[in-house]
Amino acid sequence: MKSSIILLQIIILPLIFSLTLLADQDLEVAQEIAQSFVKDLSKISGISTIGVLQLQGDKKGLVTEKIKEQLITETKYKIIEIGIIREKEENQKEDLNTLEMALREAKNKGIDAVLSGEIKSDSIKNRNRNIIVGMQLIKVSDNEILYNNTKEFSHTLNKKEFKDNKQKTLLIVGGLCVIGIILVRRLGF
Repeated sequence: MKSSIILLQIIILPLIFSLTLLADQDLEVAQEIAQSFVKDLSKISGISTIGVLQLQGDKKGLVTEKIKEQLITETKYKIIEIGIIREKEENQKEDLNTLEMALREAKNKGIDAVLSGEIKSDSIKNRNRNIIVGMQLIKVSDNEILYNNTKEFSHTLNKKEFKDNKQKTLLIVGGLCVIGIILVRRLGF
């Protein structure tokens, strides 16, 4: 049993380390997306509080968090978190991430509008990353769509960044594999 856990760690660790190398790029892209949408949203009048739902397809939550941060720091709106999972009767969980439920929850909390969206596409080809994001801001009182827009964002790694990221990934994965092989031989698998 102990040897299986060690083998599993040897296989999984290189994958985890190689995925974390993309974190800096993800943060930069999330920042760019947030700036673009918040610039548009800051021009909308007649509302003072916005409930922000987690964007569909935003697996790490980076884009959603950056949008909330920038709405707080760069606009006059008060941001209230909605779309959380809350306990219902009989210990069942109710997912408020659907727009319909979020609008109902927003109405109960006195929120003026709900911001929802979706990362419709996130693809990487060669050194180019293309992301398509759609956002809408819906007024809670009458379900009027105050804002609805889809934007495409492109991020290109320059040759040095691309080469450095590939080299780092190969070094980490290679190093961890060598360590894994040494451990396997010493433990007698």
